[in-house]
Amino acid sequence: MNGQEADVLISTLVPQGCIKLYELWHEAVRFVAVEENNKKSIYDEVDEPYFPDTSDMGNGPLEGRILTKRLLRHFLYSARSGTPRDLLQRIFDRVLHFTYDGPDAQQAASVNRILDMIYEQRHFGYRGKDKVDIAWEYVSPELFAEFCGFFDDAISVNKVAAVIWLFEQGYSHERDVKGLSKELVKRILAAQAATIQDAQSAQSTKNTAKRPAKPTPAPIIVYRVLWEGREPATVVEAMREEKYIDAVIAHVLFHWCELTNKTEIGRLLIKDEKESSTYLHHVDKLLKKAASLTIVPD
Repeated sequence: MNGQEADVLISTLVPQGCIKLYELWHEAVRFVAVEENNKKSIYDEVDEPYFPDTSDMGNGPLEGRILTKRLLRHFLYSARSGTPRDLLQRIFDRVLHFTYDGPDAQQAASVNRILDMIYEQRHFGYRGKDKVDIAWEYVSPELFAEFCGFFDDAISVNKVAAVIWLFEQGYSHERDVKGLSKELVKRILAAQAATIQDAQSAQSTKNTAKRPAKPTPAPIIVYRVLWEGREPATVVEAMREEKYIDAVIAHVLFHWCELTNKTEIGRLLIKDEKESSTYLHHVDKLLKKAASLTIVPD
């Protein structure tokens, strides 16, 4: 896809609530903040992670470019206020890890160029002939273009909705691309075809006494950012914030986070004090329900 086609895809998915512009950036800032706080003793002051306010923002392409400027200005101010480059490097590297499947040397070099320019231009703002305004601050066109490219690649898109739209537009799915393996595409399209077939079957038999078959549910995508490398309690909290049902959470904990103690999973999900057998039976029921669902990692 070229840039124009990507903009059309984003514009199409925005009304469906399938675009998240800044999820990976917010997660990276929180992740690094937790790491830093864990280094402190109970007697040290604990730092709360800061992230630019986005409460007034939507998720459209225009808002995306406004947010790009807010983020760049945030990192420029962080560098100006003495934030070590190493800390910003970890935030960028975290986004890099989740944006690309196995970042290559060129993508890593892009991060270093962005950070080099941020720290070069942090003191008095950029004063070159050609410059870009980022909310009463100025940066070089080179820094802005490089950061925009990195930001755009880090936009989170609902993969099920994206695959279905791309398929309907006639795009080929015969090779792996960033974030979309051929295997995942085939599973999504197979589930979509089954749903359409069931709907057509139900429509053809609606005037008969036979009850139409239930449509096959679409795959449930669980983004790695919610569970990979996280503690079980944090996984539960993050997935509940994203409105996943407990059956899916139990499946992720048991199969992907390798928490095989069902009693412990029950304690995390129920919270209230119960008999160990109650936790165990509850999780058995959840895992049985999850077995009837198609749950895939992003």
